[in-house]
Amino acid sequence: METMINVKFDPNQELDLIVGTRELICILEEILLLKYPKQYSRFYIENVMKPELKEITKFIVGYYYITEAHRIVADRMHPSDLPSCSDIFRQLHTPSFVNTLSSYAILNYALPKLAIDAVCPVPSKVFLDQPLHTYRLLSTEKVAYIVHIENVVQLQVNIQTESNVLKQSLHYQMDWMLGKKGTLSKVPDVALPYAKPIGLLALIYNARGANQPGFQIHLKSILATDCPMFLIITEVREGMRAGHDLAAEIGFRQVITFAPMSSVGGIWLFSNLKQVALHELERTIFERPLRTCDDFIWSVDSTFLGRFIIDVEFLDMKIFPLNGGEPISIWPMDGAMESAQSTLHCRARMHHEGIHADVTINTADGTLKAHKAVLSASSPVFESMFHHDLKENESSTIHIEDMSLESCMAFLSYLYGTIKQEDFWKHRLALLGAANKYDIVDLKDACEDSLLEDINS
Repeated sequence: METMINVKFDPNQELDLIVGTRELICILEEILLLKYPKQYSRFYIENVMKPELKEITKFIVGYYYITEAHRIVADRMHPSDLPSCSDIFRQLHTPSFVNTLSSYAILNYALPKLAIDAVCPVPSKVFLDQPLHTYRLLSTEKVAYIVHIENVVQLQVNIQTESNVLKQSLHYQMDWMLGKKGTLSKVPDVALPYAKPIGLLALIYNARGANQPGFQIHLKSILATDCPMFLIITEVREGMRAGHDLAAEIGFRQVITFAPMSSVGGIWLFSNLKQVALHELERTIFERPLRTCDDFIWSVDSTFLGRFIIDVEFLDMKIFPLNGGEPISIWPMDGAMESAQSTLHCRARMHHEGIHADVTINTADGTLKAHKAVLSASSPVFESMFHHDLKENESSTIHIEDMSLESCMAFLSYLYGTIKQEDFWKHRLALLGAANKYDIVDLKDACEDSLLEDINS
């Protein structure tokens, strides 16, 4: 099988194909990663292909069969396999199927318009040198930009979504606010200026369905060619888990996600954590201006705004001496990362090996060891428990019988700062209950945010 990107048709060579058939082939090549006239066998279609992809393929062929081609000549898919006109109409009004089509970049926001321009875009180069740059992007555009910024010490990006229900449109507006040496940025909450002006490289990609295999292959090719430091991927139409999976696959360690609204929207931000780190400053779902005068009126309209602001923090950069030798970090906090990793390693050993543990925790199905100092520093409830002459302090035993041994282990891993992402996802509900019970605000917020993203996606 040959994977293809940027499928093009030569009218001089494909005279036997009508326009609708060409569009159909173009879409199928992108989502199936084939090159016409190669085809999957019927056995592969029926027994190996993912069920959702098989259903989408039959839907697309049926759609063009009814609306464009009117006849199909193939020995791999019989016309009886195709959905009828009434079935296609029903599928276009089934939310779950519409969401799946959107994630594969087949449907656009103005339903039921088929997105026949499935070809991946060639990235355009953009150079930013002013204190403020604003860019407005329509969600149905499939575009990509490589953003170059030179001699910058601060950067903040404001991403705002605007949805107009009546016009059936969604826009992304990005404000890039730069700070340079001698003319620092004056926007609120901007990061402290970096020690030395540097150059930044970023990728903006309006995916219009991040589940499309052609998009993922195209993204990897851009990363191999241009090596951007962080990515802003809009119109992903996928949730948090898909974003984390893609980031892990392409080697980007930091992920910030903004959930889509049903079959539209969604933003992923990735950083490789080598040159820059991203910090989320503000997030709103809907935003409307309110009048504060006496004749207060809140008018009802069809436009909704969402705001998403990130701050870019520059990470460790190194200078190579002209006479050779080891590179020297220009960041004033040399060794801070190594020190933090060493501290986490020590705390992990204390936890897992029970080094000088002084408290026993009885769970519903087992016993664990911990340290009073760590528990008290993490929770005011534990601190009060050990500070006063309570039975837990006297016996050095805590009963947490409403948690399983595995969930309590994840709870302690969070308190010791060594929890793994997969353990957090697995035990979120139990962790949320423990956070409420023992008044651990940061754990409560993390669990609620994670669960809310899953609900929205």
